[in-house]
Amino acid sequence: MGSVLITSDGQVLVWGGEDISRNRVQWEEIKEFTLNFLSDLDKQNIKYNAVITDSASSNQAARKRLAPERRDVFFGPCFAHQANLIVGEIFKESPNLINASEKAIQIITYLNRSVYFMARLRDEQKIKYNKYLALLLPCATRWNSHYHCYFSLIRTKAALKVLISKYAPEEFDQEDEAIYYSGEEDETRNNKTLPLDICKTIDNDIWWREIKQLEKLLYPFCGVLNKLQAENARLHDVLHGFAYFYKMWQEYSDQDLGKKMAARLEKRWDIWEQPLLLISFLLHPEYRNNLFIQSNQSISFAQLSEWMIYYFCAWFKRLPTSLLGELQSYRKQDFPFNNMSLKQFCNGVLGFWDFTSAYAPDLSAFSTKIYAICINTASVERLFSSMGFFYTNKRNRLGSEKVLAMSQIKGEFQRQKRLENIMSANKKLKDTNIAIPVV
Repeated sequence: MGSVLITSDGQVLVWGGEDISRNRVQWEEIKEFTLNFLSDLDKQNIKYNAVITDSASSNQAARKRLAPERRDVFFGPCFAHQANLIVGEIFKESPNLINASEKAIQIITYLNRSVYFMARLRDEQKIKYNKYLALLLPCATRWNSHYHCYFSLIRTKAALKVLISKYAPEEFDQEDEAIYYSGEEDETRNNKTLPLDICKTIDNDIWWREIKQLEKLLYPFCGVLNKLQAENARLHDVLHGFAYFYKMWQEYSDQDLGKKMAARLEKRWDIWEQPLLLISFLLHPEYRNNLFIQSNQSISFAQLSEWMIYYFCAWFKRLPTSLLGELQSYRKQDFPFNNMSLKQFCNGVLGFWDFTSAYAPDLSAFSTKIYAICINTASVERLFSSMGFFYTNKRNRLGSEKVLAMSQIKGEFQRQKRLENIMSANKKLKDTNIAIPVV
């Protein structure tokens, strides 16, 4: 079990880890661990806004029971994981697509394991494309990898067609064999042949259309998933991404699949803390004019202000003194709440609300707390990957504390390297914009 602190500016701080691989953790243990963890942070005077865990059933049960006890903390799911689950639900609603996906994985698995046929495929790729293209297997829990899997098949389709024309078994009847058979090599099918089912799949145009459909479906999801997996992803990004999902399914050409997926999105939306997500959208200057400026809509400034007062009291343990008046100034876009002011802050909306603290102390403190909430556990998974790097056959007895310390050091080196790369890129950009001196 890993613990990672993410600062408001997105910096990741590896906090702790505990080996629980031999224990079956129930929600009671998770609740106790979380309360002890928060107590340790309180003793060290570390401020925190939210606790984000994955969507395992034990974590969900623990969050449900922790929320009433600690109303000053937002207990939420990993929204990047939620997005992954939604993409997985596409296959639950469409048997044809999951069948096409399984066949794609079968083809890639077979070719990657066959040294002979992979070499022949690479030869055809060299002839067709003058380069080699890898076939990528997907990861079961990372739907971005499924997109790359389908894309890797589509871009080498012609080479695969040639391959089956040369190495299909005799009982295989390929209608368009003359189109794909190059005739450059006098290969015989009797020596080594591909499995019949793989040849039929590659020759099936309906299957290729389904793979292309999957590739088109997952492409926009990949953009949202990449955003939600970043350390600087925030609550308004969640609402923005899932609203895009919902609109996409409402306008999808397959109306039956679109209705089923929209219903699944609505079901998932019902279990989230909706007011907080809507408020995060409301308080972002770039989004406020899109939905909330009209007072006669079902969701308005006035209606959400009730929830803002509730959260303010829960978080700061006092009644607001000027929150509604400041919200009105923000709605009217009085200075400094205009869009021109926002564009002057390189650190985005968080820096904007920090700047407005002198003009709107209540609203600034409230908004800063909202936009300091990270919404994923991707950093913990990266921590586990980093810890796994240190475990080898010769170092398989390293204690978890030592491996955690090594991962912390490695993480700091990586952060420093990223900062150096950013500074170097900025310097190069400035150098290219230097005007030639006038002689």
